[in-house]
Amino acid sequence: CRRTNSTVLSFIYHTMARKKAEIQLLREIETQEEWEEVMAMEGLWVVDVYQEWCGPCQALVGSFRRLKNELGDPLLNFAMAKADTIDALEKYRGRCEPTFLFFAGGILTSYIHGADAPKVQKVITEQLASEHKILEGAGERKEVKDPVITRAEEIEMEKLAEMEILKAIEERKGVTVAIIKPDAIAQGKLEEIIAEMKENEMEILAQEERELTTNEAKKLYANLSDETYYEELIRFMTSGPSYVMLLTRGDTGMTVVKDWKNLIGPNNVEQAKEEAPNSMRARYGEKSYLNAVHGSSSKETAAKELIMFFPSYNVPTYQKKKENIQITLALIRPEAFASKKNAIMQKIMEVGFKIVMYKEVQLSKEQAAEFYKEHEQYAYFDSLVENMCSGPILALGLAGDEAIKNWKKSLGPSNIDEAMEKAPQSLRAQFPGTSGMNQIHGSDSEEAAKDELAYFFPMEQTVAVIKPDGMTIKDEILLKIQEAGFRIAAQQEITLTSNIVDILYPNQRDQSYYEDIINFMTSAPILIMILTREGAVNGWRLEMGDVDPEAARNSSPECLRALFGKNLIRNAVHGSSNPGHVKREMQAVFGDLKFNEDGTVKGAQPNLEEAKHVIQRDTSSDDAGDDVPEFNASEDAIDTEHNVLAEEAQDTADETNNAEAELVQQTDAPEGNTQTDTPEGDTVANVDNKEPTQGTPIPDASDNGSHEIEGEKQEDRHEETDKDSQQIEQDQETDEPQAAIDRSEKIQTDEQEVGSPKEADSSSHTQEETASMLLENPEEAQVETGSVHGANETDA
Repeated sequence: CRRTNSTVLSFIYHTMARKKAEIQLLREIETQEEWEEVMAMEGLWVVDVYQEWCGPCQALVGSFRRLKNELGDPLLNFAMAKADTIDALEKYRGRCEPTFLFFAGGILTSYIHGADAPKVQKVITEQLASEHKILEGAGERKEVKDPVITRAEEIEMEKLAEMEILKAIEERKGVTVAIIKPDAIAQGKLEEIIAEMKENEMEILAQEERELTTNEAKKLYANLSDETYYEELIRFMTSGPSYVMLLTRGDTGMTVVKDWKNLIGPNNVEQAKEEAPNSMRARYGEKSYLNAVHGSSSKETAAKELIMFFPSYNVPTYQKKKENIQITLALIRPEAFASKKNAIMQKIMEVGFKIVMYKEVQLSKEQAAEFYKEHEQYAYFDSLVENMCSGPILALGLAGDEAIKNWKKSLGPSNIDEAMEKAPQSLRAQFPGTSGMNQIHGSDSEEAAKDELAYFFPMEQTVAVIKPDGMTIKDEILLKIQEAGFRIAAQQEITLTSNIVDILYPNQRDQSYYEDIINFMTSAPILIMILTREGAVNGWRLEMGDVDPEAARNSSPECLRALFGKNLIRNAVHGSSNPGHVKREMQAVFGDLKFNEDGTVKGAQPNLEEAKHVIQRDTSSDDAGDDVPEFNASEDAIDTEHNVLAEEAQDTADETNNAEAELVQQTDAPEGNTQTDTPEGDTVANVDNKEPTQGTPIPDASDNGSHEIEGEKQEDRHEETDKDSQQIEQDQETDEPQAAIDRSEKIQTDEQEVGSPKEADSSSHTQEETASMLLENPEEAQVETGSVHGANETDA
């Protein structure tokens, strides 16, 4: 009996010892705290990662025991880690494949997926030898990344990005502030006006009757503080109760500011009665500024007035569709260009397109024939060619969500009769012309848009500067640059020296305020970039807007200077005036650069030390920075600038007088064919789409001999142009914009009379000619008559 008891006790003892050894062999880890404790221990840890539903890999327990016994190395440790309850192993949850992780010093040094015993043994031996060397100081640990975790992290990042996109899609509706003023309230017109608002689908989100305080009235009309009637206006607005409302319209409210402004009419009652007799101000206003109703002038103003009157109101949101921003080509043909360009431009902007490229072009007969080559088998071909070279056309790059499809929809059917019958509100129906040919063209596919844009707007570069005042909102400006389709080919954040400022503002050096420009531009770092895109020079100038931020806010409220500019010097951004200036400014800062066909820089980045002009980089300490004087332009300087400072835009007019203007050679026509909407046998009314095709190079219009001008006539023309350009400046200084416009148009007319169709025309677009986007300052816009693909242009 004793022997039996002894045998049983011996069996129990050895069994318990064996279990204890196994427990020591495989440490079980089930909590994050236990995991962190193990990771802090010395030695090599081989961790079998498992989940409760499938358990650890029992097949390799024997191998672990044998290795531990054979090697007898105290640095070798084995563990089983339960991924279900350990945060550090969260990424391994949901996997059924055996996973072995090797840790040393708390970092992952190797991993194995799958129950491959020989491979596990080999890696253990290698990692153990490596750990000994490291502890002896003969090596260092190298951390690895398990692709399972890496991919899991990528998936998580993708999910987070999708969530951010969804958040971005949830966007606040557009709103505007409307005020029914004391005069309309006193006349009992409140209910009538509100009823009319609802008839026009205006939704009232918030409303209250209140008597404005003097401070509120002054803040509301701060932009009119220099007007002679300002004090009287403030007294009027505080003379009795007003009715303040927050409005939106439609699903998104994106056009509510413009819609409400159109409904109420011009600010001045007399002007409203003459120009918009059905507007609210024409019908309810008394006189001058006693105009019955108020409306926010822009989205930015609406946001400020929302905070002023309804600070705690949460504007409703809407699900914004993810946008597919495209750029498409639009052509306004000669007949419409001559008589209806302004109206068409206005309609383009009203339907939601942004004009990012523009160019006036005079096609030669050869160029028109080449452009419409695929139509030459039709009877109308000759008349079509004659029509297309009968006068200038306007080429535009239009940007917007699904721009290609939406522009075609806005145009309507190719056939004029069909357009008038089936789509009377389409642009082709509204602007039919008398020739029988539709007057507006649009690309019909992404491929056609790409080729046609390249035809009229070859890839080019421009220099863009974010000025010191724009650096605080640099990211917002860069986002706008990206949204406009520009690529940043090169960039440098630097502090300018006066010699670089001389290159950026060559025509301002003799002005009394030039020192103010130098002081400001050298006072802090700027970001100077080379932007590349089709039609980059004019395109960037459109993005910047009028040099005067106030004028920009009126003519193009979404442009950069309207959004971020403060005055004529502190207007956030600068851009080259023409291709000649691009070359000089680029050379001064970046040295010699060559570009690939897609606009990227060829080869390695340039050595800035080779640039012709040395740039002082901002390497000063914070203390040294205090020595930089703060720029404060005097009121006199600002007044002078308002009349004279056309900044870089004036460069264009000055370049016109340079008879040795540098010629810029454009590239050949792109390859490709586009099917048109014209079935065989149809009339010319169906002529629609045209994609440039490769064939005979487009001939230079100067080949027809019309460019041969006697030297004496050439000199006379430049003298007259110079005088007219000077007179334009004088007209602008004396606030005579129409006189400046007339003289600008005269320059264009004179040059066309004596020059060839291929000569670049430096006359200007005006607000009357090109609608508000193209623009407030007549010298801002660059006309490129005849500068179609394959032709030579001057820098002007």
